[in-house]
Amino acid sequence: MRVPQRQGCRPGRSRIPPVLLLLAALALGGPHGKAWAHEPAPGAPQAIAPADLPPARQVAEVLGRHPQVLVAREQLRAQQAAARALSEGSHETILRLDGAQRRDRLIDQRFQEWGATLERPWRRADKVRIDQQLGAQGIASAQIAVGDALHESGRQLLRQWFAWLRLRASEQLLEQQLRLMQEVLAVTARRVRAGDAPRQDLALGEASLAQAAFALSQAATRSEAARIELLQSFPDLSLPLAPVIATVPALEGSDEQWLQAVLSHNHELRLARAETQRRQTLAERSQAELRPDPTLGLRYGSERNSADRIVGVFITLPFAGPARQARLDEARALADAAAQHEAALIRRLSAEVLGNARSARGARQASLQADEAAAGLRRHARLLALGYELGEGSLADVLLARRQALEAEQAAVVAVFEAAELR
Repeated sequence: MRVPQRQGCRPGRSRIPPVLLLLAALALGGPHGKAWAHEPAPGAPQAIAPADLPPARQVAEVLGRHPQVLVAREQLRAQQAAARALSEGSHETILRLDGAQRRDRLIDQRFQEWGATLERPWRRADKVRIDQQLGAQGIASAQIAVGDALHESGRQLLRQWFAWLRLRASEQLLEQQLRLMQEVLAVTARRVRAGDAPRQDLALGEASLAQAAFALSQAATRSEAARIELLQSFPDLSLPLAPVIATVPALEGSDEQWLQAVLSHNHELRLARAETQRRQTLAERSQAELRPDPTLGLRYGSERNSADRIVGVFITLPFAGPARQARLDEARALADAAAQHEAALIRRLSAEVLGNARSARGARQASLQADEAAAGLRRHARLLALGYELGEGSLADVLLARRQALEAEQAAVVAVFEAAELR
């Protein structure tokens, strides 16, 4: 199978995986252009535009309108409101009003009395600082979640895109096979009319043509189903008329470079780190709660039918009980658990990245071997067909060679797209 060289791929230039390229415009810039992703690690591979992917600008627009991304952005708005609430605090001013009737039995007289109390708890300065820090951390986590939504929707696009590419390319191969079978049938019919071939060959050729048409119909159905699924998920995506089948370039850069590049952009890891920081801040907040907030109040009252006026100031100081210490212990344990989860995640992601890098390199080598095998079988089938047209060989040998060549070409196409997707 002859495949054109990928445009824009020059030797010596490093590259990053297609999924990172798809997300570059949004995952690094965010919905309002704010840089949320880390800077690439020194020496990390750089991005280029693969020919077998949709244009990055179109992908950025499509992903920006994906429901998963829109949900994450609304959650970011909610987190911004929650941060404002944390900064303001939950303490509110309270007004208490009371009324009473006093009866003095000595003088047998009744008096109307009333009182008003205005009180407000006050957060300590360290608690204000910690609450503001928690709000900022919540916003940062929500921003990372937007990037993660872009990443996950990008992975979905990548998966469905290559699924459609494989099926559409297979459909095109079967279209080509059908045309070749029609040519072989025409040659067979000419030889039968000339008495140079038995009539059984004509029946065999017609049956093989019908079989090729049936296979094409099935492939077209599967390709159309994949196209519909892709466009249902990403309705604004423009699909090419024919898939680009390009040679997959070698994966440049060492495993360590890929590990650092991927970990520095991984949203799952960044979310875990943000959660660790938030849990540590919550533990600090629980520590601060061991010093309760005072309540300051002002009281004004009227007694004995307004004959006496009362003005007073009071302060309430609650004492911390064992429940506050228990909540502190819980917060510290959760902070330790979050740190352990982050460490375990780094281990898992490191294994995945290194495994993916090796798989991508192996898949590329397999695609080259599959392409070489398909080219050889295609040449063999062409020579047999030419010999049959000149009166040599049998139709059964030609049809067998055509089928073997088709299977090899289909395997080569699948191998190329699998290597491209892994890369």
